[in-house]
Amino acid sequence: MILFFYSCSKETGSSLLYFKTFQLKQETKSTIEEEKFKIDTLFLFTGDNVKWYNAKTKEIKFKNASLMDYIPCLFVFLDEKELFILRVVPTIMSYTLDNPVLIYDTSQKRYFFGKGYPDWDWGEFIEEREKNWKEIEPGWNLFVEQLKKEGRYRN
Repeated sequence: MILFFYSCSKETGSSLLYFKTFQLKQETKSTIEEEKFKIDTLFLFTGDNVKWYNAKTKEIKFKNASLMDYIPCLFVFLDEKELFILRVVPTIMSYTLDNPVLIYDTSQKRYFFGKGYPDWDWGEFIEEREKNWKEIEPGWNLFVEQLKKEGRYRN
């Protein structure tokens, strides 16, 4: 007698979270003045690629981080609802952003959420960054709650 055992796990694609990025497509026109661009979103991966998120360090660990290579922006969805959009910023950048970002630490090869880049919490940056964070906060809270439900949240 041969027995087969099957089990279901989060690895089988059960996450309701999914992530997209964008690609600009140039529409061909006869003159430069008429040049237009169209944005298409491209599916990257589901929440099953998220190993964990650490609330204290703001780090997110991906099972297959190579899927994040060379993407400029991350659209985060829960089912069909867009939760928020983050710019992906490598630590080698020499400019500031006051919008929520996903920071890629190029020396440690790790990803961190931030209210802006660089991750400064002082001076003139605080007010603008707090205002911008409040705009994505409802979606962020849904994201965190879903990570908790899926067992991917660390505190």
